[in-house]
Order: sequence, then structure tokens, then C-alpha cells
Amino acid sequence: RLGGTAGFIGWLGTGADDAALRDLVASGVETAFAPRHRDARPVRSRITVGSDGERFIAYDDEAMLGTAPDF
Repeated sequence: RLGGTAGFIGWLGTGADDAALRDLVASGVETAFAPRHRDARPVRSRITVGSDGERFIAYDDEAMLGTAPDF
């Protein structure tokens, strides 16, 4: 919309993520590298930009990567 190019890379689930995929495509976002899987869950992120232009990205993918299964 602002004249740049954008793409989404990452898994998308089926069902509820259908609307998100439609919105991305309608906005001109490239989704060729966004495979679908019924068990995929969204990763939520928040991007803040400081007054100096520095970006900070915090995310939560609801998975405890690298931890023991019995943790």
C-alpha cells in the first residue's frame, strides 16, 4: 500500500488462519513461502520503534523451544 514490497515467511494453520492469508494476499504480501499445516499456530509479535528509529521485536510462539519435555 505504501509502495514497498513485503512477504510473509512462516507456517500458517488452516481454518482461522484462512482470513489472515486472504488479508495478506489482498494487501499484496507475497505468501509463496507460507506453507499450510492444520497444526500450525500463529506467532504473535509486537514491534516497537524508538525515537531514534531503532526497532525492538518481541514475540511469543507459545512453545518452549529447547526445553526438556518434562519441564
